Amino acid sequence: MRKPCVWHWRTPHFQGRHIVDLYTLKMLKPELFAASASKYQTTSLRKMLLMRNPIPPLDCLWNSAIHTSTVHPQLVHDAKRAAGLPVEPVEYFEIPVDKLRDLPVCIYHLPPPGLVMKLRIAWNALVFALGWKRMLLHTGYEPLDFERWQSLAAVPADTVRCYESWGAEMRAGKSPQVLTYQSVPHVFVKGAIPIDGLKIIRCE
Repeated sequence: MRKPCVWHWRTPHFQGRHIVDLYTLKMLKPELFAASASKYQTTSLRKMLLMRNPIPPLDCLWNSAIHTSTVHPQLVHDAKRAAGLPVEPVEYFEIPVDKLRDLPVCIYHLPPPGLVMKLRIAWNALVFALGWKRMLLHTGYEPLDFERWQSLAAVPADTVRCYESWGAEMRAGKSPQVLTYQSVPHVFVKGAIPIDGLKIIRCE
């Protein structure tokens, strides 16, 4: 049986022996941070999501954790391409979940975009900033069961529906904001992940 894995985007100019979160990268390598953070400079909502939204189980902000995907990125590329969305070759680190046993981790199920999601983000950002951590909403978060958890075998149906909707908008001449990992469960990791022994894959 294939070992359960998660995947993390490898930047074209990756340096060092560890995968780190964006805030740590900003302190260590400001020039690399600028390149990595540029993909997040989209809507004001997404900026708030990444810059101010906390991860309650890890007691940190989104950009203070490493984001990993629970579905193989080639499946993501194939689904986007089938929906008519542009895809470029990208490299990823393939990380066996056993490598994360000594780090604080949790799973997050990203809800569909909408008013409920926006209100949840706004509430958690506010109470975290005020230090009212007992009032944080833990909705969507769960522990990672290392003994039973498995990588997803397919891209979630809601993600595919989003791709198809964005593809239709593009064909109509519009410019939708494409969120590649919308509705894909994430594994958030607090700390640095050593890259020794990790496989690097290239997805077309």
